[in-house]
Amino acid sequence: MRNETDQEMYLLQRRFKIMSSDERLLNIVMSYREKLQKKIQIRKKEMEEDNNDHYMIYNALKKVTKLIINKMLVDSFINMLDLC
Repeated sequence: MRNETDQEMYLLQRRFKIMSSDERLLNIVMSYREKLQKKIQIRKKEMEEDNNDHYMIYNALKKVTKLIINKMLVDSFINMLDLC
């Protein structure tokens, strides 16, 4: 006589053999989809709780850097014109 886990394993194997390859593939895809959806939901909650101050500082520094570079380019262009 088989114990309970052996019986469950036997039934699972039998069920798996009966399923078509399309059904098996669909089961695998749906399993991964569910896991991914859970991970996405967890990450969305984490992102809502994140402190985003560093993004604000980064964007401010990026704008200042662009202004400085533009000023340097204009100054260089004016200096080139003066040399001509």
